[in-house]
Amino acid sequence: MQPILKIASLLLVLAAGSVSAADKGQVTSVLTRNAERVFAVRIISVDGENLPEGGRNLVRLAPGKRRLGLVALIERDNSFNLRRQQQPEPQEVDIDVESGKHYRVGAKVTDAGYRNWTPVIEFR
Repeated sequence: MQPILKIASLLLVLAAGSVSAADKGQVTSVLTRNAERVFAVRIISVDGENLPEGGRNLVRLAPGKRRLGLVALIERDNSFNLRRQQQPEPQEVDIDVESGKHYRVGAKVTDAGYRNWTPVIEFR
């Protein structure tokens, strides 16, 4: 195949991929904001299906109602050395994904012990 045809074929494939990505909504984790007690999360499941490799910080989803499984990445003194019963429990949140929209999800801490949290969703 001639180099010009290879480049043209590659451009067509890339253009097709960008159109399909534009039809999806994007969900990412918030950046941690200690002053507001809002922390990053890891998305571990979508609609009950576990994500590989321990989850993601970004997922692109087709429009529609989705249920996300989240694990809070709460940073505080010795948080990684907490015993299992002291670690925050995973939670689920329902989200209505719209095409082309960007959503950020996070964990808002609701207690002094940093064990209880509620999911928050921000739109961009």
